[in-house]
Parts: sequence; structure tokens; C-alpha cells
Amino acid sequence: MNKKLDKFYSENAYTRIFSKYFTKKEFRSYKSYFLKEKKKYFNHLKFNNKSIVLDVGTGRQSVALSTIFSRIDHFDISKKHVLQLKKFTKKKKILNIFSKRVDLELYKLEKNRYDFINLDGILMHTSNPFLLLKNVLNSLKKNGIVKILIYKSGSLKFIIISFLRKLIYENKLKLPNKFKNIITRMLFEDDLYVPNIHFFDENSLYKFLKKMTSSSKFLKTKNFNYKKKIDTKNFHHSLTFIVTKKNDNLRFEKNTKLKYVNQLNKNFLKKDKFFYDNIGKRFLHILEKIKKSRIPKFKIKEIEFTIIRIYKIALHSLFYKELNYKNLISILKVELYNLEQLLINKRYD
Repeated sequence: MNKKLDKFYSENAYTRIFSKYFTKKEFRSYKSYFLKEKKKYFNHLKFNNKSIVLDVGTGRQSVALSTIFSRIDHFDISKKHVLQLKKFTKKKKILNIFSKRVDLELYKLEKNRYDFINLDGILMHTSNPFLLLKNVLNSLKKNGIVKILIYKSGSLKFIIISFLRKLIYENKLKLPNKFKNIITRMLFEDDLYVPNIHFFDENSLYKFLKKMTSSSKFLKTKNFNYKKKIDTKNFHHSLTFIVTKKNDNLRFEKNTKLKYVNQLNKNFLKKDKFFYDNIGKRFLHILEKIKKSRIPKFKIKEIEFTIIRIYKIALHSLFYKELNYKNLISILKVELYNLEQLLINKRYD
């Protein structure tokens, strides 16, 4: 069992927004979204009284999907998530959800059991994504479907977040979470403090998933771009693969590893010239500076507030809806200049 992840998700704001997420409105919203997505990407998935689903996470999706499928097997590493879901389903007399606390990197699933597997925002947080993928893909029936939603490498949001996580980690900062909106509070903790965030090389992940199927027509994608690695102006912050399993005899090499992309690699950032010239260089300069000397204690509070303002730029769809890309970059430049000034180790009394 991954103790770090269990501890994080037991204390994280997810558990404190249970009542906000587990409402009829939320369930209807997710069910509607799922059915629209199904119609567009995997309409060949048929529902019947024997259809079984595997879902991982808080359990919100499990409740929404329980009105569509005959049985939902819910797994999660967080003891709190499992206990909350069990309590909810008992209270609401939902009889077709079966929840269990497991680490899917270690717990062996039954082979060829599931018609649909939902990995929505899960894979990038695991310690060993390959082990989890190998396990769940083997548990999928032939002609079954797996949906994998991950964070998009090369997107503005997650390059900023990678920079902030590095800044926080190097200085062991614990920022005050003062966001009033409960969803933003949850995102803040998840983005900046979750133990693992992997950014996958999407071309290599695409090739890996293609082994499951006989043709690319059974491997659908959303926000996939095989030509570009980075595009901070245009990339969405999420990427989805929807795969129909056609290969019934999957074979995985023992030492297989999925490729990751370092969002703060100089050569990677240089592929987006405008961003690198205006922001990327500053990111690297600041990170190099804090390697050599820690943040002065008397400036920590000011730096924490600057980090929070930069984080709001990462969440520009929530906080800066009206601004275009160049305006966002201009604001970010100002904040990075302020940060650089704060890192100058001088005190004027």
C-alpha cells in the first residue's frame, strides 16, 4: 500500500467536499457528460444486465454510473474515500456498488472481468503507472473499453504547476490555503502537494495502448497532438485516451517503463519559443537561484502570496477568463519579476 498517497487523500480537501460532490445535481451532470462522451467516442459499448464497470477515485463517478451499469466495482487507495462511499450507498440503498480499499499497483484483478474501466485522473498520480495499467488492461474483457484521462504535458497550466511544485519542494513550504471556493481549495492541494504527478510522453503512451487493439480506429483520443510536444497557447490541460480491447492475449515485457516528460527541461521549453523567451528562462533562472541559496525566512510569507498569485494564473480559466494568452504571459512576467526581487537575500531595517 502506498502510504504517502493514502495519507494525502485521507487529509486532502476531497474528503471535506464530500457533501458538495455527492449530490443529485453532480450525479446527473456526470451521467450526462458520460453519455455524451459515449455517443461521440465509444457508442459501440452496449449496456445489459451483466455489464460490469471498474471505477477508481472518490466514488462520485461510481454513483453516477450505477444507474447505467448492472455492477460497479469501486477501488481506491484512500481508506476515507472507501468508507465515505460505503456509508453513502448504504444510506441511499444503492445495492450495485462494491467498494474496496486496494492499491491497484499491487492488488491482482480478475482477468477478463470488466466491460468498462474508468481511470479518470488516476494514472499520473501512481508510483508505477505501468504496473497499474498492466493490471487493469488484463482485467478488461475483449471488446471492453478503458477510458484514461491524464494531465496534458506541454500545457500552460501544468508547466506553471511544475515550476511551483519545484519551488515549494526545494524550500519545504506549506502554503496557506485561503481560497474560499471549496473546489479551488481541493485543486490547490491536489495540484501543489499530491506526492506524484507524472507527465507522459503522449506518443509513446499512444503506441503502448495501441498494442491492445487491432486498429487505430479502436483507439480514440481527445486533445492528442502527435506533432507538437509543447504549446502553451493552445494546449488544453487534459488528455484522454479511449481504447477498445481487441487483443485478448496481451503480453508486457517485465522491464517496460512509460516515458515521462520533464516540464522544466530547457530543450523542451525552447520548443515553444515565445513562452521560453518570456517565461521559461525566468523559471529556470529562479530554480537555479534557489538551489544555491534557500529563501530568506523573513521573506517566506511574501513569497507564499506570490506563489498563490502565480497559481491563479495556472487556473486562468477560473480567475482570468477575460484575458487572452499574451495578457496572461504579461501578468506572469510581472509576478516572476516580483519573485526574483524577493529572492535577493537582503534585509532593510
